[in-house]
Amino acid sequence: MRRVPAQKRINPVIRMLISAVLIFGALYCIAILSLFVFGETTVGVVDSYANRRVNAKDYSDRMRSVTETYHFYVGGKRYTGFASYRSGEIEAVIVRREDEPKREPIRYMPILPYINSPEHLTDLDSWGVLYYCGAIPFCVLLLLLANGWTFSRPEASEKGSCRRHVIVRWGEAYALKRRGARSTGNAALRKGPSAPAEKTVSPPRDDTPGLVGWSSRCDDPAILAAAQSNRKSAIGCAWALAFLFPLGFAVAGLFVEELPLGEALIIGSGLGALMMVINLLRAKSMKKPAWEGVVIEKYEKDKRKYDRSDDVTYYTEFVIVIQTTTGRKHRIARDSHREMYDYFKVGDRVRYHPAFATYEKFDKSRDRIIYCNVCSMMNPISNDRCERCANLLFK
Repeated sequence: MRRVPAQKRINPVIRMLISAVLIFGALYCIAILSLFVFGETTVGVVDSYANRRVNAKDYSDRMRSVTETYHFYVGGKRYTGFASYRSGEIEAVIVRREDEPKREPIRYMPILPYINSPEHLTDLDSWGVLYYCGAIPFCVLLLLLANGWTFSRPEASEKGSCRRHVIVRWGEAYALKRRGARSTGNAALRKGPSAPAEKTVSPPRDDTPGLVGWSSRCDDPAILAAAQSNRKSAIGCAWALAFLFPLGFAVAGLFVEELPLGEALIIGSGLGALMMVINLLRAKSMKKPAWEGVVIEKYEKDKRKYDRSDDVTYYTEFVIVIQTTTGRKHRIARDSHREMYDYFKVGDRVRYHPAFATYEKFDKSRDRIIYCNVCSMMNPISNDRCERCANLLFK
């Protein structure tokens, strides 16, 4: 586990707020487990009691949100407590005389009675114990990540550093190749006419833009660096969503009475795990090799969709069907966007670049435009670099 540089961490105020919520969640779980294992029971008196029906329209499963304050005595000293929870419709009803105080069993820690809770909230079954035991390390893990700790191994960092050095060397070699002819000519002029002529062989140039054939610029160091940046962004998005979903639902569980904290953590953790899996799969797919195919079919399809108010929206779906060299058919569908539909013709050979999820046309000699494979910006065919991201166009 290593520390992330300070410039890459999140805002300090947001980090403090997130850390406070996670620390509170971890301490709450530890307190409940401690009361379950080591707590003792006494009788307390309810000072205030309020309940509110949560789902008044649903008569099949009516629940109430209960909030109460209480006090109890341990060793002649008075202690107070507060609890907020959900209860059934019948269980929430208090049946007693007006002058009779409501008494309730309270569980507290003998060493520190300030840690207390109503007894029925600490009577855990096996699933409850498993839930709280799993929530503690989960909160600690999120706390470490929020404060800039990652679990990257030193070997991985060294490997990434070596990769960056390789890309730099490639970039230097690429630049020297482009300046090869000019450097050779300048050296010959400096030697003068009396110097013996030396036989020099210029390296072959493969960076000349061509309009027919696959571009070799996909191996350019700048393009490789952009692809690596895309993969890092996908992985960072996966971690961010896996962290923000549980945090957001935890905050909602603390401040929204209709959403209990336990249910909020379960829903947030499930959604965060789902988004992490989706983004990690996307990052993994970016490392796949490029594949080639031929456009075999194009067609338009009128479709419609309904919103929540039953309003109908009509739109056109533009579909391109590509048959790959392995015989599989790849379908590309765009709703009300026909740019790609007009760019490709039936019979065109195309190459798919997974690092950018974009397509390259084999024959560009009859086109007046070309799309950037890094940012998908439309450029004139005469451009050598993209007008938006300044990356090389695949020509």
